Amino acid sequence: MIYFKDELRKKADALHTVKDFVDAFKDLSRIEYTINHIFTQADLEEAKKLDDELYRKYPEITIMLTIANAMPKINSPIQSNNVQQLPEVERLIQDKFGIYAHILLKSKDIKDIKDFIDFVD
Repeated sequence: MIYFKDELRKKADALHTVKDFVDAFKDLSRIEYTINHIFTQADLEEAKKLDDELYRKYPEITIMLTIANAMPKINSPIQSNNVQQLPEVERLIQDKFGIYAHILLKSKDIKDIKDFIDFVD
C-alpha cells in the first residue's frame, strides 16, 4: 500500500477553485461517484472504463506506481484494519492520488512525485 503526505493532499484540495485544475477536480469527483455507486457488474465495467480513461489522461498515475514499486518497503506504523476492496476500487483510489500528484506538480508544490509519497508498505 502507498501512503501519501496528507499535508500535500490537503494543499492540492485547496486548489479546487484554480481554473487550471477544474478538469482534474471533475475527474476526482467522478472517481468518488463511481466508487460510491458500484452495485452491479455493469458498474464494475464503468469503473474499469474510467480507470482506463484516467490512465491515458494522467501519465502521473503510471509514474507514481513505478516509483512506489521501486521504493523500499517498510513496516507500516499504522495499524489499521483495512477491508479488502474490489480491485476496481483500489485502482480508482490509486488514480485519485495520481491526479493529486498531477495537481501538485502543475502547481509546483512538489518537484517530483516521490515528494508526495510518504512511504510504501
